[in-house]
Amino acid sequence: MHPPRADCTRGDDGTLVAVTKGNVIYTKPDGELIITSRRNGETVYQRPGA
Repeated sequence: MHPPRADCTRGDDGTLVAVTKGNVIYTKPDGELIITSRRNGETVYQRPGA
């Protein structure tokens, strides 16, 4: 996995979105973590929040 690019964005609900070479990482304010593939949009990893 490659490190996130410098252009991370934060959504209105506080979600942090980081784009890597092959994935998109969503970190939600409650601690939920979702990693999706940029190639096909499928969820690669998901950890529930608090």
